[in-house]
Amino acid sequence: MVDEAKKSAPPVSKPGRDRSPPYPFISLRVAVDRLAKFEQKFGRHNAPMDKLGIAWGMNPKSSQALQTAAALKAFGLVDYTGTSKERGVALSEDGRNYLRAQQDSIKTEILKRCAVKPRAIALCWNRWGADRPPDEVCLDELILKNKFTDPAARTLLRVYDDTVAFAKLQGSDSVAVAAGLLGEHDEGDDEPAAGGVDRPASGPNVGDFVRWESAGVVMFDARRVLGRSPDGEYVFVEGSRTGLPLKEIAMVEAPAAPSSSPPLSPFASTSVAAESSAVPGEREWLRGPLSKEASYRLIVSGNLGSKELGKLIKLLEAQRLVLDDE
Repeated sequence: MVDEAKKSAPPVSKPGRDRSPPYPFISLRVAVDRLAKFEQKFGRHNAPMDKLGIAWGMNPKSSQALQTAAALKAFGLVDYTGTSKERGVALSEDGRNYLRAQQDSIKTEILKRCAVKPRAIALCWNRWGADRPPDEVCLDELILKNKFTDPAARTLLRVYDDTVAFAKLQGSDSVAVAAGLLGEHDEGDDEPAAGGVDRPASGPNVGDFVRWESAGVVMFDARRVLGRSPDGEYVFVEGSRTGLPLKEIAMVEAPAAPSSSPPLSPFASTSVAAESSAVPGEREWLRGPLSKEASYRLIVSGNLGSKELGKLIKLLEAQRLVLDDE
């Protein structure tokens, strides 16, 4: 009888994860820079969705590349083409005109129009304008009234401030806001949510960069994702031995690579200097203890994603077999 009752009992549903309304996770200033690099790489051709990251030095299939494209689309700088399986990205009319325009007045007009195309930014502009209230007031309004998560709300404010400044929006600029409330989710909405925080099924993925905020305090700005816990609730990043709660993680841009290697300190000991990477473009990806007498440091170059990590694991397995035979 007990077994029969168990079979007939409805499945227990897990509580849904927090999801904020859609908004671009990069500002218009950054989006315009990405637009120029996109045009340099693909020109007037449609770019396949799974190749987009090449233009920005990202893993082509990473969620960061897809969300960057979604942010450009939210600002109206690119259009999606084709069906879902063969979807591509092409310059929009505004995006093309901005890159081709010679007069600053035309560029400024386009920027002002694109700045408020994302619904979240448009509604914030109509509500606050260029001189918005203090962060505490804005955060309460976004989190309590509009259902943003704390990290997403803080990211939106940074995106909003930089976008308003870059587009030179002024109090006299009026904005036509799309119908609907800030807290609503439309079917087929292409605007990106804060990467990983609100759409964990699509990211963050291995190789993406994230920021960790706990109780309103930024614990770090940008670290590379190494993996996810089996239940998907935690993210593992470089430099941390424990998983970080997914609800406290927000997607950020990859930090810019240094233009040149800094000089070695003449006061450093030989052992410390020997640990430094002597090859430009290389970086320490991971380090840690193996035993009381042994430790490891993983030095890599270029993009390291799931595919490359899989190859590395196979190489280590092969090396282990060699050592077992000795």
